[in-house]
Formats: sequence, structure tokens, C-alpha cells
Amino acid sequence: MDLVYAYPYLPFYAGWQSEMDIERYEKFFEPAGSRPKVMRGEEPWRRPAIDTSLNPGREFSDNGEFKGVAAEMWFAPRFWERRKLSPADVLRAVPGATAEEVHGLTRIRSQEREFDRPDGEQGEIQKALWKVLFGREVKW
Repeated sequence: MDLVYAYPYLPFYAGWQSEMDIERYEKFFEPAGSRPKVMRGEEPWRRPAIDTSLNPGREFSDNGEFKGVAAEMWFAPRFWERRKLSPADVLRAVPGATAEEVHGLTRIRSQEREFDRPDGEQGEIQKALWKVLFGREVKW
């Protein structure tokens, strides 16, 4: 089995959390005034863009390893070996999370429905997941 880990997610939420183009962000999501900005592109096309690097709902690839978090996640033994973690580490870090073994995979659920907000209780859960699973700080 090649699976390391997997999760379901809401495409709208992932799109909102990953959109860097200011015009599209404002057209489809909300005003971008308070979002952090970075300069992107090469001259003469260099322009401001939304900095999504710390967004809790963002997904990305880092050195060939895909990273993201969700309310329900499925982990193969290889994930725990690679990250030098155990399901118990996640349960200690994420209050209310549950874990169960299903067909050789570990299912961790941190809330009943998929994330659709980067703030409030959902934001705190996502922060805890990022920290324990990937050692990464996120904020909104």
C-alpha cells in the first residue's frame, strides 16, 4: 500500500484558504484588506498577493511531502514511522479527538463535520493538528 495519509475536505474551504490572487479572493470569498500580503512574480509583472503560507486550511507540498489537515484523517503506519509520532500524541494535543484502527489504518476525528472556518474552535483544532502532525505554526 502506498497510502501515507488521506482526508476528506470541503473544496470551497480549501479554495478560500489557498487563494492568493487578490481579485479572485475578493470576488469569491471576502474583502482582502486584512489578509497579509506578499509580492509575487518577476518584474515587470511583480504584484501584491495574499500570503496564504500560515492559513490553517491550506494544503501544500513541502519537499515532495503533501501536507494538510482535516477534521477526519486516515493514517497508514508509514505516516507514524516517518513523523516519529503515535496516535496518542495527536489525542494528547487535540482535545476531544478520537482514534480508532480500521483495516490497518488509524482514523483520527477531531470534530464531527469537516472544517469550513479558520477561526474560533475550528481554528484552534487546526492549529493543534498542524503543530502535532507537522511541527508547523499556523494562524488566521
